[in-house]
Order: sequence, then C-alpha cells, then structure tokens
Amino acid sequence: MAIDSGRSRPSKTDAFILTNDNHKWKTPASRQAMVNKMQSVIEATGLHEYSAADLEDSIYQNSKTKPEYVIMLVYMMQQLKKMSANKAGDAIEEDDDFMVDAATFTDFI
Repeated sequence: MAIDSGRSRPSKTDAFILTNDNHKWKTPASRQAMVNKMQSVIEATGLHEYSAADLEDSIYQNSKTKPEYVIMLVYMMQQLKKMSANKAGDAIEEDDDFMVDAATFTDFI
C-alpha cells in the first residue's frame, strides 16, 4: 500500500526515496552534506554531547541501500528532536512532518 502524500502526482523526490538507482549518496560530498544537516539539528536542539559525524557514520555503516540510509537519517533527527523535548520537559507531539523531513535529504543526492 502506497503512502498518500496529498499530492496529485508523484514528485522526483518520491522516486529518489523509493529507489536505489544510483550511488551518489555514498560520495564524501553527499555524506558531508548529511553531517552538516544533522549538525544543524544538534545545534538547534542543544544536544551538543552528540557528534553529527559519528552519528552519520554509524548510520552509513549500517545502511545497505539508499532508502535505508535516508530513513535512518530522518529517524535519528526525529529522535534528537524528541530527546531535546524530553530534556526541556516539553510535551512531545507526534511529528506529522516525517515525509517533509525526508524530503529535505533528497536535494543533495
């Protein structure tokens, strides 16, 4: 069953997320772009005890495919946001923007 994104036509990013047709995600430049995005989340959440480079490397080492890599990156960033909310004592809301977050990873790959 396909996930309905609310769009009338599939976008190019939908194809990116669901296929594994190239290896650009494995290049040092693409991986560094992901480290930079993860670092911005770490800075925004105040969880400075985490290393963006170490988190990305762990995800990369455990990913066999591009979709798996993107999903794990998005999941890690969501977890960082939730941990920040817990640390601050804020209520945790379910994040309906999971696919929006995933789409932010597709512009570099």
